[in-house]
Amino acid sequence: MDRSPARRFASVLIPLLMPILSLAPLAAFASDDTNEAPAAPPAESTEGSEDERREFDETVVVTATRTPVPADEIGSSVSVLDAERLERRGARLVADALRRVPGVDVRRTGGPGSATSVFLRGTDSDHTLVLLDGIELNDPSSPNRAAVLGDLTLDGLDRIEVLRGPQSTLYGSDAVGGVIQLFTRRGAGDPRTDVRVEGGSYGTLGLGVASSGGGERASYSVSASRWTTDGFSAATGGVEDDAYDNSTLSGRLGWGDPDGSGVDVVARWVDGSVDFDGFDAEAGNRIDSRETLARLAPRLVSADGRLRQRWGVALARHRRDTTSAAPSLIEGELFSVDWQADLALGARHTLSGGLASEWETAELSGQGDGTRSIGAFVQDRVSGAHWFGTAGVRLDDHADFGSESTFRLAGGRRFGDGRTIVRASAGSGYKAPSLTELSASAFAGNPDLEPETSLGADLGVERRTAGGRAALRATLFATRIDELIVAVFDPGTGLFRNVNVDEADSTGVELGLDLDPRGPLSVAASYTWNDTEARGTPQSFGLQPGSRLLRRPEHRGGVEFDLAFPSERGHAFVAATWVGDRADVDPATFAVVEAPSYVVVDAAAQVALGAALRLELRVDNLLDEDYEEVLGFATAGRSGYAGLRYAF
Repeated sequence: MDRSPARRFASVLIPLLMPILSLAPLAAFASDDTNEAPAAPPAESTEGSEDERREFDETVVVTATRTPVPADEIGSSVSVLDAERLERRGARLVADALRRVPGVDVRRTGGPGSATSVFLRGTDSDHTLVLLDGIELNDPSSPNRAAVLGDLTLDGLDRIEVLRGPQSTLYGSDAVGGVIQLFTRRGAGDPRTDVRVEGGSYGTLGLGVASSGGGERASYSVSASRWTTDGFSAATGGVEDDAYDNSTLSGRLGWGDPDGSGVDVVARWVDGSVDFDGFDAEAGNRIDSRETLARLAPRLVSADGRLRQRWGVALARHRRDTTSAAPSLIEGELFSVDWQADLALGARHTLSGGLASEWETAELSGQGDGTRSIGAFVQDRVSGAHWFGTAGVRLDDHADFGSESTFRLAGGRRFGDGRTIVRASAGSGYKAPSLTELSASAFAGNPDLEPETSLGADLGVERRTAGGRAALRATLFATRIDELIVAVFDPGTGLFRNVNVDEADSTGVELGLDLDPRGPLSVAASYTWNDTEARGTPQSFGLQPGSRLLRRPEHRGGVEFDLAFPSERGHAFVAATWVGDRADVDPATFAVVEAPSYVVVDAAAQVALGAALRLELRVDNLLDEDYEEVLGFATAGRSGYAGLRYAF
């Protein structure tokens, strides 16, 4: 298939954005109001448009700059799922909550708890860095160091931020395609406790409890849940149900001023067990997983508030014990320390810098290896009444690969009454090979691998109507990955071997539309066109020069309807998700084929039965669509769930 238009698009967009973005911070500096309050709205602005801007400004994004910044001053492409939105969707797992985010595609090999991959703008699943309050969730012991998301529930979470595009300047290795960060709920106000019970299809039972509260000097937020299901066969032709159970404990404690000096402690413990279907037998195959995550984060703010410093010490441990004809015990550990300082040079000018170091190990049945890395970054963020811009650079030093430098530029401008915002960003990323990919004793291991690198850019526009009745967003993006690591079959030895190939390109368009977000009925629609192409030699399993990258649809979209009941009696939510054709591997012939498109409709509702009691209902796959996210692996049919939540 000829993909030269996509290559031309990528070749033109990235160089074009570089000089444009480099001028954005200079334009803000040149503005005579850089260190002053924003200019007053034009005289012709209506009261409705002022309310609209105020509501939009209240959305704060942290991941894009590692500092809290209003969403309308972010040059990068980012989506935020807050606690209210997550609750209305009725999802239980983080991966399921991400399914309708523009530019994000989720693939799971079976039921809940099965191996789950997240593709961000067409990049590989291991090109997305996943964080929980700054704790890195990418597992050093996984084959490609991807984040293990199969067991990660939404318990205790306050919001999710999805940052698209290369982000290694702030986050180092693994942020080739973007960053997904989860934030644990911070307690506030009088103590409140929620207890919920749930049951439904596939023998599903769930129980959870969460409590939070806080005052001027201390806060707490804790949760615990237990969830079991008999499940369904992970293999499309299987007959035995593959069960799953999940236990999760989560907590966050805070001391001191939330906006000043103090310290936070975040911890999460996850224990999951999932059955799977082996090549030779369905019975007797099980993976017991355990994740232990913790972070201690002190912060110090100067008396005048101009200098803010943050430290972090984090530990992430992963353990997977597989029972099958080929049993194994795999353990990974990542220990990290970091420091960041933010200096306010003016009301609209902040200079940030930081250091981070990581030590990681991976063990397979007692045999293992380890490595370390250290990085330093500096970032300048400045804004005027109409302009905003960010520029940053980073230098990383890896024990096995030496130094790697990355950069990022982002900026934008508000036009006219501020309802139209144009954004653009460009940056680079890199990913060091995983310990497993390098190990000569592991499957396809190659000690001679080089790091993967990326260069990406996007250009977007957002338009909001007067009164906030509608918002339209459109973003063009292009990403190029060099030295892509793939497994190649060597006919001479009869074995696979990891190698670096020349290049992979991903280009596309993300569209979003929100209608009447303040009325009782709100509608959100999105569409993503993503063209991917593998380039270079040698050829790999399922990957040839000029072919589409596996399991990444060229077209996907969706629409959501959210209806608020009168007198705050609850909400009803319906969503339809369409996933287009995509390249995949036929499990019977191992040939690359075209996987068919599908449409999945989900629904959820919450109904208040009293001041403290609420009924929660959910139906997944309402139309009982027969589809496969990954060829050869089954998905759930129409399934219903009901639960009660009591708050006191």
